[in-house]
Amino acid sequence: MKRKFIPGIILAAAFFLYTLPAIAQPDYNPTYDEMVAAADNLAEFEDLWQVSFEGKSIMYPSRDYEGQEPFTGTAVRAYDDGRKTATEFKNGRGNGLTVLWHANGQKSMQGTLVDGELGGTLYQWDEEGNLISETSAGQ
Repeated sequence: MKRKFIPGIILAAAFFLYTLPAIAQPDYNPTYDEMVAAADNLAEFEDLWQVSFEGKSIMYPSRDYEGQEPFTGTAVRAYDDGRKTATEFKNGRGNGLTVLWHANGQKSMQGTLVDGELGGTLYQWDEEGNLISETSAGQ
């Protein structure tokens, strides 16, 4: 008579899943209001002017950008459906935190930009605030 090892396999699988590390949360989880309050220079995305140079987009404080310094500060947008976004810029390029919130105020996405590119981990949450994915730069 053959022995069945299914209960052992199930226990081993359960132990393996239990010991997997949980998806890591980002170290800094600001709300929209906290990002706005912390901004040294705040602007609405709609008020900025995007110009492309050699395939890279640069944000300026206005459409009369000639002779102006590129935008440095935090750009924000509140959509009609209740979603909000905030992105930190330095010298006209996304440098720092970029965050999007669901209409209910729960965070939707958070990442770090370096010279306009994802420079760390991109986190995504569902509308209930459950972390559903994380993607590292270069994946």
